[in-house]
Amino acid sequence: MDLGYMELPLLVTENEGMPIYLQIFHQIRHLIISQRLPEGSQLPSVRQLSKQLGVNAGTVVQAYRELRTQGFVDAQQGRGNYVKRLSAPAEDFALRQALLDDALAKALERSRALGFDLATIRQHFNMLLATQGGPVPVLFLSINRPHAEKYAAVLNKHFAASGIEVLPYTLDDLERRKPDLLRAFERAYYAISFVTFVPRVQKALLDQGIPSTVLGITAEITQSTLEGLHDLPPHKRYAIVTEERNINSFLGYVRQYTAIDYKTVRLFLPGQTDLLKRALPDLDTVIYSFGVREAIEQCRVPKAKQLELEFNITMDSLRHLRKVFAPMMSSVPV
Repeated sequence: MDLGYMELPLLVTENEGMPIYLQIFHQIRHLIISQRLPEGSQLPSVRQLSKQLGVNAGTVVQAYRELRTQGFVDAQQGRGNYVKRLSAPAEDFALRQALLDDALAKALERSRALGFDLATIRQHFNMLLATQGGPVPVLFLSINRPHAEKYAAVLNKHFAASGIEVLPYTLDDLERRKPDLLRAFERAYYAISFVTFVPRVQKALLDQGIPSTVLGITAEITQSTLEGLHDLPPHKRYAIVTEERNINSFLGYVRQYTAIDYKTVRLFLPGQTDLLKRALPDLDTVIYSFGVREAIEQCRVPKAKQLELEFNITMDSLRHLRKVFAPMMSSVPV
């Protein structure tokens, strides 16, 4: 998909804590996960984006280099930079078949070592096929525990009745080789993560020699959130509370969906609860992300002053997961 000269909804600010190239990187990353930049989309040329944002071309080059290094875009010689296809797994039938053969061979070897003949082993295996129907484990990996638990619960609502159990873990659990996660991978093969985390998950799995296919999913801002933003009066006083990597993306939502001057919005990081508490009496609405809900609760922000930017897993992602999981779902006894 070629975007031609379409401008990206990016915003650069005077943020001493984050260089401009990282502001660009994080915002494009957010556009990818929210499918506002679909897989296969062509990014603007360095010249186009530097002109749009009023920044040095070298800054855009650095941002694009970071996107390539992190595995979000591919550079095609003479054509430009394109969003990588991260939501669909590579063809892994041969690998899964090899793992199946290995698992069955080990089970057969152990069964014979226990002193059973092939006829008895076959009989017991057929009985197991008819009676064993426990949930099939699939692992969901995300940036932190609350985030992983939230979206694992969403996926379980869609798939639990079909015999799929989605278990939440963090990226840190994987990279630190937490024993309970390693045990979970002994039972599970598929892992799910948001597309922006897929390269990181794949690298950790490869480094640890864990055979798995990572299924990337995307999210989109909810209609109710857009309506909430649209209804915000421009003359009121606002603050945004979110992780530093999300600040410019959230300011972009304010600029795009409200009549508020985004430059008047006060910004707070989740670790700045004391500052937020002091500012709270002078604020009419606090806009925040799910990941900082704990900070919002610590500051006792009144419900009437809260507006959470909520996101749903896209229907395209759910349809793709259902297609991948179909053989496992059909194997669950009724």
